[in-house]
Amino acid sequence: MDEKLKASVHVDVDYLIKVLKLSDDEKTELLDELYHLINSKGMLEQFLEAAQRVLSSEAFDGLMKWFEQNKIN
Repeated sequence: MDEKLKASVHVDVDYLIKVLKLSDDEKTELLDELYHLINSKGMLEQFLEAAQRVLSSEAFDGLMKWFEQNKIN
């Protein structure tokens, strides 16, 4: 992701829901970038806590499934 764009990325519930509805290839690409950005800021736990509170259980389960399958330590 372009460095200038990273500074301006705002992830809200609507954005996350749209990402989860994309094709598998598009979803993987965007979630991969999002994961690395959030993880680089040391905010993964806070992000997942907030996502669990605001997303439907189905959307949160989809997000967690992606993280479990694709996260790179």
